[in-house]
Amino acid sequence: MGLFDRSRKTDKQPAQPPDDMLDDLEEIVAPDAAELFCRRDNVSLPLGNEETLVYVRDTSSAQVLPTFIADLQNHCDTFRTLPHHAIELCRKYGLTHHDAGAIEDHLTRLLEEGLLISKASVMESCLEAAAASKETPSTISSVVTITCDRPDATLRCVKDLIEVGKQSDRSNTYVVLDDSRDPGVRQEYRDRLRTTAKGEGVAILYAGQEEKERYLRTLSSADGCSGVPPDILQFALFGAEGLSRLTGANRNASLLHTAG
Repeated sequence: MGLFDRSRKTDKQPAQPPDDMLDDLEEIVAPDAAELFCRRDNVSLPLGNEETLVYVRDTSSAQVLPTFIADLQNHCDTFRTLPHHAIELCRKYGLTHHDAGAIEDHLTRLLEEGLLISKASVMESCLEAAAASKETPSTISSVVTITCDRPDATLRCVKDLIEVGKQSDRSNTYVVLDDSRDPGVRQEYRDRLRTTAKGEGVAILYAGQEEKERYLRTLSSADGCSGVPPDILQFALFGAEGLSRLTGANRNASLLHTAG
């Protein structure tokens, strides 16, 4: 019986007595200056037949692994040397010090396949991002308010946001995305927001049903170049046909408006 077979069945077998040699190993493995590793940010999805799909978010890569191997990398959730990770995993799975080398071999392969990341790499990426942000500081271009049938509350909210923007010396565009079903309510939004924009000297964009329909036609046209099928855009902006609930539709409109 191999290491993989033994390890995946430990939950059905009596726990083995603590292996004192693991403590001895922990004292002698890897000097303090050794490189430290932990798992990459990922999503693991069991597929059945002792297999798991592992999707790594920052690299947009996916692999199908034996579930035991996927579990190994998921338990490497703090920065340690590979030998120290191997020792901790032996303790977790009730293995002995004789298995630590084989576990470390698995971890080495996971590192080579990009499922583990070094602390040095994380620090380097953070420093590069910090340096880039100093060169090109990010700004807030659009402030979005999502609403439905609440013109009074929405106007108060927008005016407060404009005041905060002025206090912070920011030049924002204010966007109001509205799901109101009554055409009269939508027109009230347009009239009052137009007056507010003129009085405050700021840009306020409004999108109710009519504006979203025009936007949909533009995105679906050859000039729109979105590359997204019209039925998908229809669902994103207006939900499923025949359903009154539009959960997420205004958020989708916001994401489409600020894309790129």
